[in-house]
Amino acid sequence: MQATRRRAWPRLAPVKLFYCKAPDEAHSLRALLSRTQPLNPAPSASLPPSATSLVATMEVVGRAPGPRRASLGARARAPGLAYYQWAFLYTRLLPPEVQYLCQAAWCGVCRAPLSSLEDAREHYMSREHQANTDVFLDAFYEDSPRLRPARRQQVERRLWEQVYDRPLPEPLLELCGEAVCRLCGVTFPDEVEMMRHYMRAPHQRAVRHYLHLHHLGTPTLRPEVLGRSYWYLQWRGQRVPREVLVRCTPTHCHLCHLCLPDRASAEQHYTSPRHAATVDAELQQHFAGSNVGAPGRVEVEEVHRWRSSFPHLPEEVVARCGEERCGLCSAELANLGVARNHYQSRHHLAVVARYLEYLEAAGTPTKVQVKPFQFEI
Repeated sequence: MQATRRRAWPRLAPVKLFYCKAPDEAHSLRALLSRTQPLNPAPSASLPPSATSLVATMEVVGRAPGPRRASLGARARAPGLAYYQWAFLYTRLLPPEVQYLCQAAWCGVCRAPLSSLEDAREHYMSREHQANTDVFLDAFYEDSPRLRPARRQQVERRLWEQVYDRPLPEPLLELCGEAVCRLCGVTFPDEVEMMRHYMRAPHQRAVRHYLHLHHLGTPTLRPEVLGRSYWYLQWRGQRVPREVLVRCTPTHCHLCHLCLPDRASAEQHYTSPRHAATVDAELQQHFAGSNVGAPGRVEVEEVHRWRSSFPHLPEEVVARCGEERCGLCSAELANLGVARNHYQSRHHLAVVARYLEYLEAAGTPTKVQVKPFQFEI
């Protein structure tokens, strides 16, 4: 039997069909269908009238042309919509304790919930948040007011240089301008986008590569990024309250009644067991009588949970990823909380995946070789 030849249908714009009460409103659809051959044969007389009048009870609703609306994450990454831009409006880098309190869904400084990233940016750029941040910084830098960041009206591009322990080479600074970063090949529409670029990981990687080539013969003189202990990440569950954070300043620990002469002494004290025990006692007292329990310490097994993402890990990878240092990423881990966050980060997981691919390409087995069992009589 000769196959029936189908008639090609014209390409139509996407339409949506909805039921309507007035049959006369579907005249455009009936006119469109009358110009083309129906897909199915004509209905027989035995079918009920409701089945033959289905097309007459529909209306055509056309979708407006144009691109789809971007997702919330894409719109938040657009210029001028990042909730953390307010941190660039200070003369010095804000302490990590303030950044720890100011999240996308909750502002710990103002104790305000935030429904979206747009709502977060509007809150962090408001005068109310600025006033509460000033109160927090006044208490945090009470013993060292000269270190307190101050609000300013104009953003300086040299702010990102403060994350390094020594001055950067002048040829490198000449590549990093206010309107364009020739090191990365990126132009900036405004000052905030400039600071967002200079504080992000791609620019820091480019700077590290430049410094590596610039100090090939003198690695000891190469500027390094200042390490931060983030001692408050050692507790999981509820966040460490601001009443505790504000008493642990860079120059004085009011919990332990200890003066800290320099940055190295502060880092050593805040990562010590003595300070951790004092914070535990303070947290128990702070959350006493509340329905929410005090934050608990991060355990060792929580640090190594990332290994479950890779069924078969070589012994050399396990040995290089310790609790105090990650040999694969060359990262110093101040405490178990910092170690857990590092090993669960996308950066570390990507480095492990690339390292396993390298071992597999080099012919090194990544799976544990098991000797077959032989039954001997």
